[in-house]
Amino acid sequence: MTLLSRRHRMSPEPIKKPEETSPPQQPPRRRRGRPRKDWTPLDDGPAASDATSSPTVLTPASSTEPDSLVSAINVADAELLFHFLTRTAQTFATDDDEKAKEDRMVQFWKSNAPRIGFAHPFVLRLIFAVTGRHMASLETDKTRQPRLASVADQHFSAGVSDMVKELANIGPNNCGALYIGAVLVCYCSFAAGPTTPGDLLVCNIDGGDDDDAEPARWLPMIRGLKLIRAAVDESVLFSGLMAPLGPSDAPANEESGPVFVRQGFPRLDWEEPLEKLRSLVHDDQGPNAPVLLRALDQLIVIYEAVYGRGDGVYDGPSENGLVFGWLYRLDNKFIHCLSRLMRL
Repeated sequence: MTLLSRRHRMSPEPIKKPEETSPPQQPPRRRRGRPRKDWTPLDDGPAASDATSSPTVLTPASSTEPDSLVSAINVADAELLFHFLTRTAQTFATDDDEKAKEDRMVQFWKSNAPRIGFAHPFVLRLIFAVTGRHMASLETDKTRQPRLASVADQHFSAGVSDMVKELANIGPNNCGALYIGAVLVCYCSFAAGPTTPGDLLVCNIDGGDDDDAEPARWLPMIRGLKLIRAAVDESVLFSGLMAPLGPSDAPANEESGPVFVRQGFPRLDWEEPLEKLRSLVHDDQGPNAPVLLRALDQLIVIYEAVYGRGDGVYDGPSENGLVFGWLYRLDNKFIHCLSRLMRL
């Protein structure tokens, strides 16, 4: 700030009436070609005074802003996001790198899901949580595995907490985020593995008394998915960034054959053991037999789609090979029987 501008601020001139104000003096016009002798700045009037009276000065806060931005970067979260985009997202849809380039589900998880998370941070938290578990499972450094699992748990707890708050105000603007959040909670729970020897995936029987058996923490999310599908019209739920998860007008690229052939893993001889188990349940004719048979038949459909029958042949819908579908369709009565260890 110049001395002139300080003086103008401390001793402002009184405002004159229009008739008392003399017209601004014009600087003398210099003749063409004569060299200028005085190089003092010309008075540009009030505009110049105003400009000098409020110079642009960097305050300490603004001068340190770049440092603040750098220190605000969470490198651990950046690493999680990078791993999700380059590795974890693809595992939600396919193991084939070539198919992943064209797979719309892979593109959804790599591109759309993070963008949904930017608008709804609980989704981003849950993405970090499941990625942390994935990184821990791949980590060869045994000292780093617990740290990754701990980071995953922290993101999971924060994500679920924020998600529950949003559930109270479900609507067109957040139904898609809540739907994705519920899916991610299930994935996080599966990735975390069993919590105790009595963790049976759908319930935990380590409570001691049968009545104390706890339902799996992901089960409410499965029910939440069903409620969202029932309460929100598909045209609303699967719009915008959620569109890849909705029905497609494009002809389905149906993959034929069982999953083990397409993905190249060994076939499991499952038919005889499961048929014996089914006969045992059917012959018992106990009060819970219909519930148990229904759950078993749904599971047999999964085995058939994954491993095929006898000679490894399967010609049914490819979506039957999704194990998650069995958990999604599981009857609450079956979970009740399992949690109380009801015998045949």
